[in-house]
Order: sequence, then C-alpha cells, then structure tokens
Amino acid sequence: MPTPVYLHEKRAFGIWSLPNDTTDRVEQRLSLLISDYQQYIERYKWYGFWNYGDLMHTYDDERGDWRYDVGGFAWDNTELATPMWLWYNFLRTGRSDIFRMAAAMTRHCSEVDTYHIGPWAPLGSRYNVTHWRCGAKEARISQAAFNRFFYYLTTDERTGDLAKGYDPATGRITYDGDPSVRTTNHLFTIMGGFEVMNELLPLTGDKAFEACWLDFARRYKQMAKSKFPVRRLEAYAAWRDRDPKRTADVWDSLWKLSDRASNTNNAALWSLDAIYIQEVLQKNMLDGTAK
Repeated sequence: MPTPVYLHEKRAFGIWSLPNDTTDRVEQRLSLLISDYQQYIERYKWYGFWNYGDLMHTYDDERGDWRYDVGGFAWDNTELATPMWLWYNFLRTGRSDIFRMAAAMTRHCSEVDTYHIGPWAPLGSRYNVTHWRCGAKEARISQAAFNRFFYYLTTDERTGDLAKGYDPATGRITYDGDPSVRTTNHLFTIMGGFEVMNELLPLTGDKAFEACWLDFARRYKQMAKSKFPVRRLEAYAAWRDRDPKRTADVWDSLWKLSDRASNTNNAALWSLDAIYIQEVLQKNMLDGTAK
C-alpha cells in the first residue's frame, strides 16, 4: 500500500490533510472519535451476518443505549458519508485497524444495504432498524463515492459495479433532475459530492465551471437559508478568496461540537470537515495570510 505521504502528494481521492502534531486539538479529537467507535463496536457487539461492518446511527441518553429499535435512528447505512470518514482517516494515517473498519463498512454497505438485481438495482436503502426495510430507495447509499476507495486501493471486483458511478459506454456523468431548477439541497455536499468536486475540478480545466462552483460555495448559506453546517463549502470559499473573516467563522463553527459524539452523523460530519479544513485553512490565515 502506498504511504500516506505519497497518496497525499498525488492528491489521491482529492484534498485532505496529513496528521500534524499529535498534541493538536483537532488531531486529538479525530483520533478520539475513531477510538470511541472501535469501543462501541466491541461493547455493543455490532456484529452478525447482516450487521457486520455497519455502525449504529444515534445514541439514546435516556435509555443509555443505541436506538437499535427506532426506525430512522438505528443502523447508519452510509448516512452523512460515514464510509468516507473512515477511509480518509485511513489514507492520512495508514493505520491497519482503521482500514479494517473502512473495508468492513464498504463490504456491508455495498452488499447488504444495496440492491444489485431487481427493480431497485443499483439503489440502496436508507438507515433503519433492518438495513433494507426503509422505504426510501436512493442512490446516495450505493453511490460510487463511498465504494471507490476500496475498489481502487485493492482492485476488489465485488465492488466494481458500484465504484464507477458513470455510464461506462460513454464515460459521461449525467444529472437526473431538472437542470432549470436551482437546488440548495445540503446533502449532496456532505454525502460525497464535495469530495468528488475536489477531484473533478482539476481534471476538467473548465474555468467557467470552477467559477460557478466557487460562487455556489460563497452564497450557499444565503441561498439555502439553512442552519445545517456546510463547513467544507465555506472553507473552500474562504481558501479561494483568502478571506480571514470567513476563515475565523469556519474554525469557530468547527469547535461547537462536544468532545465526544453519541451521534454517528456528527462524528462523520465533524471529522470530514476537520480533515479538509486543516489542509486548506491553516491557522495563519487568521492573520490574513494563506497557505
């Protein structure tokens, strides 16, 4: 396996940061979140023929247990890009224990949560008590962005049909929605879309497309009127504009999450934000200078 330094130098899978000083507050939390979930897997026995590799979605403080029996709050099923959280942590550290977590979740999400045949192929089922029972059958569960890490790092053919995400006959990526309607859906930016854009932009060389994406990142919060955190989008705008005010706001927003997350959405979201922000928004930007 290539070293993290080599993968980082080649921008494999986009823009992400290498670990810095282990005493750094960001690095400590990133490590803590992984450690917490490794302990949860053992303590709550998240194993079994159908469950192996997946994580629970939400912890219930009142009951003192994970909501294994509450629809929409039980198994994670890739929600908020949990597989990416694990894979980027592996890429930046090279840790074999994290590789095993990421590989197991990829196997689970691609083989249990996803339909390979029948009328719903190649869609997946959203999070639920039973992995495939949710009525929402969506591409966001089975999308290539979550499976391509395992496919390209290991050449695993069992995930090959889900790891390419475009029409192999033409090489084209298509959009199924109405192109005349502006979308401000935050999910596509925090469930793999942002990371794919980081890889796509340098490959296209399309300056108009790049300018459109930057404009979207700058104005998303204003357009969407949403309180949902989209820190990676805002960090991209701050980085490209060398904007100290936006940079300070992004770092401030990052620290609003408590040290330990009992919600897998929060753990994945915060970690992916932190891994990206550390790379593009060095703390010296607060003084008006950028990397």
